[in-house]
Amino acid sequence: MPCRRPVWRRSSGGAPSELEKAGTRARGQEGLVGEPGRPAVALDAVELIQNDSPEQLSIVFSGPDVRVEEVNACGECIDYVGVGPIACPEKGPVAEYVLAPGTYEVVVKSSSGANVTPFRGTWTLKKGEEYSSCFYLVSH
Repeated sequence: MPCRRPVWRRSSGGAPSELEKAGTRARGQEGLVGEPGRPAVALDAVELIQNDSPEQLSIVFSGPDVRVEEVNACGECIDYVGVGPIACPEKGPVAEYVLAPGTYEVVVKSSSGANVTPFRGTWTLKKGEEYSSCFYLVSH
């Protein structure tokens, strides 16, 4: 079986990207996950995650807040072979998470149990900052 791995691109601060604009426009629409009852305040950090993969994602945040979240699969997204796109395709659902600032161990994996190597990383989220991440699959 080919090895598939989630790939991510991350940004912070500066002018809003198309991903961040999409997250702002789409808040509250069906298919988005997060805590709609908890508004972002200057003491929180905001993480926008776009799933540009054909797999539903399960995301584990382990830090000052501990959360397990799901992001729906992208129906029109593809599994790239060999090389991924130059930039985030910006086709999939966007999820917004309001988190306490601090250092998080993050795991992103396929919810379907498919043969996808999980992403594992350490993210430091600062109060009042908004971050964005984009995940897609590349087969080798």
